[in-house]
Amino acid sequence: MVGIWEMVKKGKWLSVGGFGNRPTHTDCYLSKDSNHHPAQKRTMLKTVIHRANRICEASLLDQELRHLDQALQSNGYTSQEIKRALHPRRTAPETPQPPPVGFASLPYIKTVTDCIWKLLKRHNIRTFFKPLRTLLRTAKDPGNPLTSAGVYRIPCSCRGVYVLLPENAASKRE
Repeated sequence: MVGIWEMVKKGKWLSVGGFGNRPTHTDCYLSKDSNHHPAQKRTMLKTVIHRANRICEASLLDQELRHLDQALQSNGYTSQEIKRALHPRRTAPETPQPPPVGFASLPYIKTVTDCIWKLLKRHNIRTFFKPLRTLLRTAKDPGNPLTSAGVYRIPCSCRGVYVLLPENAASKRE
């Protein structure tokens, strides 16, 4: 959940204080036990901490980071995972990677998708994890246009044209 930024007017400039979450904010972030890919969980941790570093004043940053630490631990994350997000390792890639041969979108299913991902990675195929609903939406068969409402022109064998009106759908005719 996105907190509300407290804007404190100081002279002509606006200074951003802590997040100042609403009283109804429940500190519910992506749960550690959720069925999301571990990379998505790490990205959520990094994003929340990055937002605190960018928005909070220096005087309120320690207080906000302590609050985030408690909130994230209540969502199931360990202190080691939170520290790793606070202080990421900076390593440059050793060798430039060749461009991927292909791309694959997979629904994330904990053990199954991990095995498929490793196989595809060996063959230089880049893998994206998407919710199953998103993948099924694009794979859905298009509907029959003659069963939906609309005006259609159907050519006849006698050089004429049959006009089909919405109340006279083709599926209702014999």
